[in-house]
Amino acid sequence: MLNLFKAATRPATLRTHEFSFLPLGRHFSQVSNLKTKTLGKSQGRVIILGYQLFRKLNKKDYDVTVVSPSTAVGTLEFRAIVEPIRGYSKEVDYHQAWVDGIDVNRQVIQCTSNMDDSFEYAAQPNVTEAEKSAKLHFAVVGGGPTGVEFSSELYDFISEDLSRLYPELMDYTRMTVYDVGSSILNSFDSKLSDYATKKFNRRGIQIKTGTHVERVEKDYLDIKEEGKVPYGMLVWSTGLMQNPLVESLQHMAKDQKSHRIMTNSKLQVLNSDTNEPYPNVYALGDCATIEDYDLPATAQVANQKAIYLSKVLNNQIKGKPTEEGFSFKNMGSMAYIGSWKAVVDMTPVHKNAAESGFFAWLFWRSAYMSMSVSVRNKMLIPMYWLLTFACGRDGSSILHLPMCRYSSFCCVT
Repeated sequence: MLNLFKAATRPATLRTHEFSFLPLGRHFSQVSNLKTKTLGKSQGRVIILGYQLFRKLNKKDYDVTVVSPSTAVGTLEFRAIVEPIRGYSKEVDYHQAWVDGIDVNRQVIQCTSNMDDSFEYAAQPNVTEAEKSAKLHFAVVGGGPTGVEFSSELYDFISEDLSRLYPELMDYTRMTVYDVGSSILNSFDSKLSDYATKKFNRRGIQIKTGTHVERVEKDYLDIKEEGKVPYGMLVWSTGLMQNPLVESLQHMAKDQKSHRIMTNSKLQVLNSDTNEPYPNVYALGDCATIEDYDLPATAQVANQKAIYLSKVLNNQIKGKPTEEGFSFKNMGSMAYIGSWKAVVDMTPVHKNAAESGFFAWLFWRSAYMSMSVSVRNKMLIPMYWLLTFACGRDGSSILHLPMCRYSSFCCVT
């Protein structure tokens, strides 16, 4: 039997081919009533920290458990964005949480959740104006697609919804995007990058390029060019700094520059001591990089890796030879820049395929919806988009909403 929440004082009860979850602090109510389940599949249990891989994996041969966090700003309701995996496949367990630690030898995964609320704090009557300005400074480090999209969604959320709830705080609210490069979206066509920059400037979102963040403290950034800059919320989206989970995995080889987990071409995690692959541990997504084949930390790369790994595992159960190593095919990039506008760069596929504005936003939305798994959610997502447009975002769920702290990770036992 698999006890998903064994007590931390009973690690000796763990057996081979089992994983347990140790709660650190608060955990989600959605995972408070987990039941044990018999391990009956021939190849053991696959625990996926992420999402995409489970779609293609053969659930008849593996016991599959998915652990995943949630959405960021409430544009979509949880029922639409969190896939009903239990309904999609009765053989997949789903737990809404994030992971703070992995012990490969003991086969233990640690989960927790926590989030602060800047506006509720700033709305208190005893808070000074200086504290309000600091608490309502939203800093985004990294001007790539992730940083730009988050900034855009957050701007929409604040200007369209929170402005109605906290009108007296809008004069204190500001957003800043920091990037060490010369421009935001520097991997896109230069015309698209300039277009996004102009839109941000018009909305009052500050873009500070050529900026070096040297240190991050609890309440302020130490910036080389400016000194200490206070903030209320910081989003680190450069892809160079790993989360505590990856940093804690000392037994796994890391890339010296990006500090991401090192894998071979078949996505198997390499041992830091022997540089040999673990036979049953794989890593993909932002947390991992392939040895001698560095790729950008994007959803497109992670998705292609997930499709590749699912084929490898499905072939493995059938006794077929392992496929050749992973190979990436660049299909272009796109990013939402707020206010019903987006930029789409398909120049890697077609020379003149670059678009911006409303029609690019429609394309971006269509691609977003197509990535949903179930027909139910393909219908619910546009319904919630329409509901958000008509009634605004759900601000109540943002108060206890976790931010994603890890990307795809897979353990096969």
